[in-house]
Amino acid sequence: MEVGVGARALGMGSAFTSLSEDATSFYWNPAGIAKLNKNELFVMHSENFNGVVKYNTASYANNSVGIAFCQIGVDSILIDTLENDTLNPEPEGIINIADYVFYLSYANKISEDLSWGINLKGIWRDWLVGSAYGFG
Repeated sequence: MEVGVGARALGMGSAFTSLSEDATSFYWNPAGIAKLNKNELFVMHSENFNGVVKYNTASYANNSVGIAFCQIGVDSILIDTLENDTLNPEPEGIINIADYVFYLSYANKISEDLSWGINLKGIWRDWLVGSAYGFG
């Protein structure tokens, strides 16, 4: 999940940690949520490699709490086998692989120029070899 979030941040080459003060702060710097003056909703969809890799993000934040969801995946991957060093003309099946990440963020303003923030992150991976989950 190192792709990044938000057109503004990605347009700056991901040099966004100290500027983060919008609904994408869950990714760059959760302390930025404390700088929000209103509630914000953020939604992003992008496709890379000619539409093969799909990346979706949605988040909501107010001036102290944020919640976000990110998903990146590849759909409709054909599973083929080799027979005598040639591909089998009939695919064995089709699979989808994806990573899902859920964020819960909290931030608090100490002064006008100083705030702190923290994330709770849950990750679920669904791949051909199995699925896995973790948190941090």
